[in-house]
Amino acid sequence: MSTMSISGLVSGLDTSSLISQLMQAERAPQTALKAKVTAAQAVVTAYQTVNSKFAALQTAAEKFTKGTAWNAPTGASTSGGVTVSTSSTGTPGAVTFDVLSVASALSVVTDVEGAQDATAPGRSFTLDVTTQAADGTTSTVSKSLTSTNGSLQSVADAINEAKAGVTAVALQVAPGQYRLQVTSDKPGAGNGFALDGLGTTTQLRPAQDAVLDLGGGVVVSSPSNTFSGVLEGTSFTVSKVEPLVTVSATVEPKAIADQVQAMVDAANAALSEISKLSAYDATSKKGAALAGDSTVRGLAQSLSSRAITPVGDAGSPVGAGIQLQRDGKLTFDRDAFLKAYEADPARARALVDGVASQVVGVAKDATDKSTGRLTTAIQGRNDLVKDLNQRIDAWDTRLAARQTALQKQFTAMETALQSMQSQSSWLAGQLNSLG
Repeated sequence: MSTMSISGLVSGLDTSSLISQLMQAERAPQTALKAKVTAAQAVVTAYQTVNSKFAALQTAAEKFTKGTAWNAPTGASTSGGVTVSTSSTGTPGAVTFDVLSVASALSVVTDVEGAQDATAPGRSFTLDVTTQAADGTTSTVSKSLTSTNGSLQSVADAINEAKAGVTAVALQVAPGQYRLQVTSDKPGAGNGFALDGLGTTTQLRPAQDAVLDLGGGVVVSSPSNTFSGVLEGTSFTVSKVEPLVTVSATVEPKAIADQVQAMVDAANAALSEISKLSAYDATSKKGAALAGDSTVRGLAQSLSSRAITPVGDAGSPVGAGIQLQRDGKLTFDRDAFLKAYEADPARARALVDGVASQVVGVAKDATDKSTGRLTTAIQGRNDLVKDLNQRIDAWDTRLAARQTALQKQFTAMETALQSMQSQSSWLAGQLNSLG
């Protein structure tokens, strides 16, 4: 229910302004609560940022604890016409072969025709398309088609609209001379087609597989130019016919060093983020969102110390090039690692695996979905924000009631003053009449 307010009609006071100023004072506790919400949300965002850094660190370190970093091979080829890719689960090895053929899709053209006649009657013809599945089985689809008119473009449109696995295009091969080119959408010997009703066709390229000769009568084929599975976890693509190509997949110490560097970089990224978010600016006398926060300070200390903790009989991680700087960040000596790996691969691996295992422990302690220190800290702040918002909502109701009460009080005051003023005028009139 609205309350009528008479703003100083009798008293001459700006009661609306007075009420506004009084309400501003009344809102001070709610304003303070809103400031706490903003601060708490900033802390939550900061925690989440640090959490993402520790999650990335865990991913980088687990490549060692799970063994994938040590076993992931690097692909290479002796030919510029063969490209190689490997997976982290690939098996080291090598294979030599002759490329006997590369895969191609069947492509044909019709006989030469004169100028295309868009007014001629449509043409009827049959298109049979054969496709080969991954398991080698084939299936054929037959379509009876009719063009809208006599032009080759109309025939091409009819073929393309059928979406049967082939693409047609009308070509002008000389002034006033046209041919229809039809090409299979998929390469490979098992993917072909036949046209009946469009005259004689000439083959431009055959439907053929890519074929490799491994020697000794062993032949490998692929409907595409890519071969997968010849080497476990390695695929390679051929682009031309050539002899004596060697494809290899080997575990390179330099690639392992790259993974160690990535783990150290991820650790430093987490430490840097904590340093930034917990910094204090003496000039502005303001701290970042996590300034003085014991949770992230403890995580930073744990990460720095655990990363350089000696690893059993293998000794200090310094033996694998990993050490701690004065600023609390980690550093990785790539050359030292490569020398250590060349001298004693088992010890180098034990050191790196030990560091990775200790780092993973710190990361899990931070990010675990149930018990992680950052997880529980985020949940605690979110609960605080929820409670503060409920209290802010309660203040909305209280303030609305207080504003209504003030409006009633000032309105009552103005009404009373008006009544007194009327009485005063009446009394003055009575006194004047007595005189």
